[in-house]
Amino acid sequence: MSLVQDGYKVTGAYPAWDNGRIEGVVEDYILYGWWSEAPSYAPHNDAGQIVFALHEDGNGFTGWWRYGNSGYWDIWSGNRSQIITSAWAFTEVEIADAHGLVPDALRDVDLAIAMTRAEFCSLAVTLYEKVTGTEITGRVKFTDTSDANVEKAAYIGVVNGVGDNRFDPDGSLTREQAATILARLAESVDKPLDVMMK
Repeated sequence: MSLVQDGYKVTGAYPAWDNGRIEGVVEDYILYGWWSEAPSYAPHNDAGQIVFALHEDGNGFTGWWRYGNSGYWDIWSGNRSQIITSAWAFTEVEIADAHGLVPDALRDVDLAIAMTRAEFCSLAVTLYEKVTGTEITGRVKFTDTSDANVEKAAYIGVVNGVGDNRFDPDGSLTREQAATILARLAESVDKPLDVMMK
């Protein structure tokens, strides 16, 4: 969920759940408003009231929601997502996160900047394990890193080292490396790109 305050007005979204929307007003850290969801965005089933106490540090909220404006109240709370991304990418990144595709290595870092080789491995391994439903148990060791995701990605053959048994985990990922890893990843989950593109 994202919440954006402009003066006393607040708007927000939680797209991973029926393209949900939030709108309301803030008074003394209390958000009074309305939630709504697809398909109708209308009460009783697809909209209702919210009352959130916003944490003063801006890192979360605790409150209540209900269907329409007369149903029973239920608890709704959350902590600030530590995924930092540009506004244009927020919806897709939030959906990926809701499906468990954003690894811990990509939290607390700005996703708008270049990615390291190790970070890309964490993304590739997370995707592989989600799609296959299988944890990668094998490892390929390198002398300059003990990162489990790097070792797993090398084991399934989607990445290689840079020579002398090194991986260069903090090196920036080039576009050609990213494309190669993605093609190998697609093949490793039995979706080779040459077959998918026919």
